[in-house]
Amino acid sequence: MTPTESDSRGSIVPLASGLLSGLAALLLALLSQSRPLVAVGGYVLLIGTAGLGFVITGQGSDRSEQADRIGAADVTLAVVGIASGAVFPGLVLAAGLGYFRWTPVAAGIAFSVAGLYALYGTVALGQWLRTRPA
Repeated sequence: MTPTESDSRGSIVPLASGLLSGLAALLLALLSQSRPLVAVGGYVLLIGTAGLGFVITGQGSDRSEQADRIGAADVTLAVVGIASGAVFPGLVLAAGLGYFRWTPVAAGIAFSVAGLYALYGTVALGQWLRTRPA
């Protein structure tokens, strides 16, 4: 990396984006039974705000040097995350409108995915804290 290139570890955008995404998931989980429309609306607003940070700062657009380091685990987490980000809020909305019922299997899958990303977030935050510049 040349001195003129920015180091993504020194930026706060990924951390803020992760915190906003976590807050969005928490909002969705807490309000999904009592106010599903508010829950999904808040989720969309917070996820949009998190994504806007990357668009405004231009981070995430230059992936050419990272392309050779992307492994199967990264792709798997990305696919599961993108699918979950669309499917589970949609199911909350459908359940709130009376078109879907949460069965034990569906709830088990939802909690498993939430646990996976809680673990991932904890590990990613730990790595960020260890590697950030002093």
